[in-house]
Amino acid sequence: MRLSMIRSRSRSPLGALILAAAVLATGLAGCQQLFTTSLASGLARGSIPIPSNLTPSQAAALAAQAAANQDTKLASALVSSLETEIASTTDPGTKTALEGSAAGAAIVASGVGTDVANLLSSLSSNSGNLGTISPATITSLMAAITAGATPGVVAGLSFLDPASGSTSPSTTGLTATDYAIAAIVVASSALPPDPSTMTPAQVTAFQATPAAQSAQRILAQTSSLVAPGSTSATLLNNIESQFQL
Repeated sequence: MRLSMIRSRSRSPLGALILAAAVLATGLAGCQQLFTTSLASGLARGSIPIPSNLTPSQAAALAAQAAANQDTKLASALVSSLETEIASTTDPGTKTALEGSAAGAAIVASGVGTDVANLLSSLSSNSGNLGTISPATITSLMAAITAGATPGVVAGLSFLDPASGSTSPSTTGLTATDYAIAAIVVASSALPPDPSTMTPAQVTAFQATPAAQSAQRILAQTSSLVAPGSTSATLLNNIESQFQL
């Protein structure tokens, strides 16, 4: 792990997003306990009708199918359907279960997992040297991350925020990496199209946005999923630090 290089990187939101994705990719190469999200290619699909009254087990099965195949279309349709169903669900246990499935599907729907996999491929061919990432790759990754932060995706990921959802790591079954990706996507939704042009005042304003604060709370949920003092914990701390959360 090139933690010294990681710590010396830009602390701007743009640099934070790129660094966070790179940290996750590096974690996959050397810290398998942290990165366990499936990065298979998505399946080509057309319109996907999703029932509006899924049981928790049905929702979990569809979310698992979407994750296994990185099927962003299935995931997006599931998130949209579950958000409507959750709004009318009154049973606490059912609501928590559906929120966990919606959040897991939202992570897939963001499409970020595939982009991190592409970055990993680039790092693997260069011995994990972050300095070998081309500006074009950085620009492309940044665009993909922000494009994935659609209102529907962010709403689904918000179920991982203890301030707005009833889930917890013990109920969702998601990994530390899932929560980290969710935090990255939620935070990116509050950034302008070109974060590299942000002034110090704008960075401060970004930190005060509901999205940035929600991302902080989501990332904090990972504390129970990694061993204190482990490399995985260090990587997650770097993500939080670089986002200036």
